[in-house]
Amino acid sequence: MTIDIRAVESAADFRVLRELIFEYEESLDPDLRHSDTDRGIELLGGKNIALIGAVDTAPAGCVALYELDASTAIVKKLYVRPAFRKLGLARSMLLLLLERARESGYIRIVLDTQRERLAAAYRLYCDIGFTECEPYGEVDYASPTFMELLFE
Repeated sequence: MTIDIRAVESAADFRVLRELIFEYEESLDPDLRHSDTDRGIELLGGKNIALIGAVDTAPAGCVALYELDASTAIVKKLYVRPAFRKLGLARSMLLLLLERARESGYIRIVLDTQRERLAAAYRLYCDIGFTECEPYGEVDYASPTFMELLFE
């Protein structure tokens, strides 16, 4: 088994990313879905970045990073297809994304999740060093848990 993680750069990559993001949204309970599914894809470029993870060349997951302000970025759309879970792909994609964020000069990374209903994601974020924080902005789904990671 070979795991490959790459930045979204080509038109084909954008098609795969779009498919994964829509699949992610469909996998969520309706009250946890985001209304800005398409908007995120349109914002890629500049310091914003998205990664696609593949297992043996099959698209398996994605994650994106969007600038909130000059020192803060937001992690969005961390998703791994069910058939590829428990392989460490989510952790690998997130760690690479955080490395890229640090290289881009961000000192604070924020995200939102739902602690109880997205427990595996919440545990992953905690394991990597994220801690709960005050809301960094508004979200349009039920009972968000806001988290942050500060680079030293």
